[in-house]
Amino acid sequence: MKRMILFAMVLLLAGCSGGTNEAAQAYPATGMAESNAMYDDGETPEFASSDDGFSYRDNDEEEIDPAKTSEKLVYRADIDLETLEYVASVKSIRELVAKHGGMIESERESDYDTSWYTGSSQKGTRYLSMVIRVPSGKFYVFLDDMEGSGKITSRSTSIENITKQYSDNSMRIKALEVQEENLLKMMEQAETINDMIAVESRLSEVQYELNRLKSYQSSMDTDVAYSTIELSVKEVKRYTEEPEETFFHKVADRFTEGWERFVDFVEELILLVIDLWPFVLVIAALAWVKMHFFKDKKLFHFRKKAKNGNESEKTSA
Repeated sequence: MKRMILFAMVLLLAGCSGGTNEAAQAYPATGMAESNAMYDDGETPEFASSDDGFSYRDNDEEEIDPAKTSEKLVYRADIDLETLEYVASVKSIRELVAKHGGMIESERESDYDTSWYTGSSQKGTRYLSMVIRVPSGKFYVFLDDMEGSGKITSRSTSIENITKQYSDNSMRIKALEVQEENLLKMMEQAETINDMIAVESRLSEVQYELNRLKSYQSSMDTDVAYSTIELSVKEVKRYTEEPEETFFHKVADRFTEGWERFVDFVEELILLVIDLWPFVLVIAALAWVKMHFFKDKKLFHFRKKAKNGNESEKTSA
């Protein structure tokens, strides 16, 4: 009788966990469903204009404190930045991250400098992409401070409300913890090896799913506590400007661009000649030898012809 009751309890727990697994699949551990986020006052975020460009918050606005709200909000930003002073800008960004208690999650740097084979000193060839995590309470402050690191050419922000996912995940964790506790009690009451194997098998499944959901919840906690900022820094010779509508500005820009292209062409041509100097020297030597060889040959034929002419005159006389 005890064995029948034991197996009935195992089957009941398995049936309960089946619904949990189906619900868990709706919220996989990798990635989160997009949703429109709202501020606590029910209004969507707006940018406030300032003399320096855009400001993400008013001067009297308090910093975000995720601990003071029941909403689970994930802040993200994507920024493209141009700079004339690449080294100084990168250093400034790293200092800002440290200042606001953030961290650089990943970065990738590339350099398209060709001076190693052209011999020229080039600028505007370096590029850096970063994924930065800063405390959500410093999100808007950090974005405002980014204004001094270069010229921001593109910027977008988003807020994702994951309160429902977080709440559902917490409920599933509690349900699985109850199942785990019951299975542990059943393990103690098992009388045969087959009973122990059945309970242990189900316990393993519950513990695996429980660990997965707890890992997912930890990931959501991190995303709520630390906002994500994807930043790209591009070195340029001059900042990208909005095209002027007047004809005279267009003419002036064309003259400037034409002169820059001409200077670049002359520089590359000189460098090309320098790179090919051995070939130029050999060709010049061959031309010199050829010129003197033909000159001597023509002189020889001229003298021979003159000599033959003199001999012919003597014979006729």
